[in-house]
Amino acid sequence: MAIKSTKELSATLQAWAVKETRVMQGDLFASIRDETPVDTGTARDGWTNKDVAKLGDTGSIENLVPYIGWLEFGSDDTAPVGMVRRNIKRVVR
Repeated sequence: MAIKSTKELSATLQAWAVKETRVMQGDLFASIRDETPVDTGTARDGWTNKDVAKLGDTGSIENLVPYIGWLEFGSDDTAPVGMVRRNIKRVVR
């Protein structure tokens, strides 16, 4: 495909950037979800992924389960799992 203008080049690069961001975010989401410990499955099922729609948007991965922070950071009774921090570190590398 021959690019005919700077406008077409810009649109092509933006589409590529959005696609790559979605791939990276999808990988991050899947890894975090897979590494979330399972007792009843509530914490693992609590993860949601809002994709980036266009360049400049912010996507999000979140979990509103009340005890997700205890799983990530630990508590007096349990060791931290660190599934979010470990996977963000992996993706940033």
